Amino acid sequence: MKAICHAAFVLMMGMGLALLTSISSSSAAEPIPVSKHAISMHGTPKYPADFSHFDYVNPEAPKGGLLRLSRLGSFDSLNPFIIKGKPADGWRLVHERLLERSRDEPFTLYARIAQSIKVAKDRSWIAFELWPEARFHDGSPIMAADVYFSWQTLKQKGRPNHRLFYRQVAKVEMPTPRS
Repeated sequence: MKAICHAAFVLMMGMGLALLTSISSSSAAEPIPVSKHAISMHGTPKYPADFSHFDYVNPEAPKGGLLRLSRLGSFDSLNPFIIKGKPADGWRLVHERLLERSRDEPFTLYARIAQSIKVAKDRSWIAFELWPEARFHDGSPIMAADVYFSWQTLKQKGRPNHRLFYRQVAKVEMPTPRS
């Protein structure tokens, strides 16, 4: 099950790894930009670094209860990354991502499990610093090695779209256990 959690974790990298397609000698000489709470393809992110919730979310919504999801047909796996078969619906509700897409602004991603994001000015690389509080379901900390494991797994054994997408990443470095 932990391998599935690791594999699920890699999808959190999504858009971020798309930016890390090559490392050129010119970008290596660039100064490292300031850490950010969000990255935006166009303009400035809508929400400030200390925002508590998206505008479309009700922070006073009732907690608890039962969620029932329906789907026509059936499923044969709880692993959403399978090549053959049908995964169960709702799998996106059971894991967090490095970055979260805002539903009220296009092309912006906010840090979730990632505490901060650094991006080269030419967008040739991206770096994530993970929150120390980020944990798996069993309480074990999420580390950079978990992200690397997930990337490697999907790059080598994942669905064709994952293999194609993650093959574009030229290099992965882990300067610290959380970055």
